[in-house]
Amino acid sequence: MHIEITLTSGCPMMCSYCPQGNYIKAYKASNQTDKKKMTLEDYKIILKNIGRTVRDIHFTGFTEPLTNPEWYEIVKHTIECGHTASMNTILFGASSEDVDKLTGLKIPIRIHLTDSKQEVSQDILKEFSTKYYQEIKFDYFSAKGKSLIPEDERGADHEAHSRGGNLEEDDSPVKTYSINGPVICKNNRYYSNVVLPNGNVSVCCSDFGLDHILGNLLREKLSDIHSSQKIKDFIEKMSEGDENFICNKCFYAKPV
Repeated sequence: MHIEITLTSGCPMMCSYCPQGNYIKAYKASNQTDKKKMTLEDYKIILKNIGRTVRDIHFTGFTEPLTNPEWYEIVKHTIECGHTASMNTILFGASSEDVDKLTGLKIPIRIHLTDSKQEVSQDILKEFSTKYYQEIKFDYFSAKGKSLIPEDERGADHEAHSRGGNLEEDDSPVKTYSINGPVICKNNRYYSNVVLPNGNVSVCCSDFGLDHILGNLLREKLSDIHSSQKIKDFIEKMSEGDENFICNKCFYAKPV
């Protein structure tokens, strides 16, 4: 069980296999604040309300974490508070100073090579791989991503999927899923939620449309959210076999 932190209200990469447009529109429509980037001040409240319910904090979710100017202070605070931290990043806009900060954190980091039109410097990718404290394996989901692996480095191919039906097959080269009947989540991801910049808690990393908000960590404790009626209703919905439900279209689901 882990918590994913989404540090911004949108990602500049717009990869073909990511339903980023759904997230941007849904956040704008549902956000009742002016918060577009998570602040360190808010994050301290959020982490306190996560408490010891979850120890493992992933800086990933729906957007690129390095586009938040306070990313380093936020991750550093996580470690100082005794949590374990990890990050998925594209290294978009990263400088040599950012690479030094990242590698100096000594946390697990996955580098994602994308098919975005936004370019990431090959020099920065190579610099990261030489400074990182252990061997790095670059992740990719497309032929273009594979082509960006720095010379003499290794890559890992991942299957692009529809994120619970948030991307249709006609929109992108992704694999779609449809399960008839009751389902369960292979990884109990309804307890591994995604926290948004305004503190809202989305059920999981497939909910790019933000249709399943369970609570808000600026006002509630995670332990209370995990015992709330909203999460009970969500789990109950999984047992109904609704083929249009997000879990019935999800890569992480399996039939009961």
